[in-house]
Amino acid sequence: MKRLFAILLLIAAVSGYAAAQSTDEPGSAQWAKEVREFKHSFLARELGLTREQEPRFFKVYDAMEDEIAQVNSDTRQQERRLLEAPDGQITDLEYDQAVQALFELKKKEADIELRYLPELKEVLNKKQLFKLKSVERKFSMTLMRRHHDLKKGGDKATRQSASKRKS
Repeated sequence: MKRLFAILLLIAAVSGYAAAQSTDEPGSAQWAKEVREFKHSFLARELGLTREQEPRFFKVYDAMEDEIAQVNSDTRQQERRLLEAPDGQITDLEYDQAVQALFELKKKEADIELRYLPELKEVLNKKQLFKLKSVERKFSMTLMRRHHDLKKGGDKATRQSASKRKS
């Protein structure tokens, strides 16, 4: 369950900056903007977008991603409220509603994507459209690897720094 939540959280963070802009955390909007720019260049390169396709594609794609990010944000907010509530403060009805929302999340995301499909078909050729989902997965894996590498490197630097202080 923790892994599923972490993956959903990562996908939501990657998918857009709408949720990040609503937080008061310093730098979160900048981080989301940087991730979006990295994703744009990654998708453009991997899909082989032309200069003419890029602005049209990203206008549609970003709108779709922003809607998906909002659905994810709303669901996570409901989940977080229940997780942070003191024991005994949540009713069975609230748990039922939260479970329903969590299980419906993927359906809502798919409904949004299907609603944008006709617009994507107007911008992308058949091969590009076919590749889109696999390129999105590849992007997520690339982002997770980079995060892992940074964390691993950060842990190593922390250990080295701590060992220097001891000597």
